[in-house]
Amino acid sequence: MIEPLLLAATVGAWIGARALYTRVPRIYFHPVVVAGLPLTALLALSPVAASSYPHATRPLAWLLGPAVVGFATQLFARREALRRGGFRLAAVFFFAAISSLFAAAGFARLLGASDATVRSLVPASSTSPIAASVAEAHGGRGTVAIAACMVIGLAGAVLGPLYARRFRLGDDAYGAALGISAHGIGTGAAVDHSEASGASAGLALVVQGLLVAALAPLGYAVFSWLR
Repeated sequence: MIEPLLLAATVGAWIGARALYTRVPRIYFHPVVVAGLPLTALLALSPVAASSYPHATRPLAWLLGPAVVGFATQLFARREALRRGGFRLAAVFFFAAISSLFAAAGFARLLGASDATVRSLVPASSTSPIAASVAEAHGGRGTVAIAACMVIGLAGAVLGPLYARRFRLGDDAYGAALGISAHGIGTGAAVDHSEASGASAGLALVVQGLLVAALAPLGYAVFSWLR
């Protein structure tokens, strides 16, 4: 009986948090933060809820996959931009994906993290469903990968406007930067900023996810060699 209640509580917390963020669009009221706080408290106080939560929210986890695939519409909508960008745009996406494979995981290795944690962080700069699947397929933990995605996404959404003002980024560049570095959460922030930045962020998120998934074996091979 507790599993339907946990699912309802999760959905209700998200709807309430999203409504609050719509009325007060400040990053500290981001739905991921606001919805996560009461749910975290509930799971911390109830061992039964904590053990049942993964199974209770499995339908929501399943929906993440189609949601990410839905971003592919941005690839079609922005196909002309891709063609115009040509080699330069492809190089930006490629080097962004390569550097992201080693950023979080490299810091974790330098700080003495376990091999499982390092493996979990290699795909952490792609969107959560891709990161979890890639990490679990290579000896990492999907839950750690998802948590890292959330932290990175929130950091990108917070710092993105500061960099946009500092470097006077246009809407397309701002959206692409958020989509590459802050994936789903950053894309949401870009959509709130403008339609053009949201479209660029959606495109960047999709391309970044595809490249990270394709290039992840290279990252794992490097970290295995360094171990």
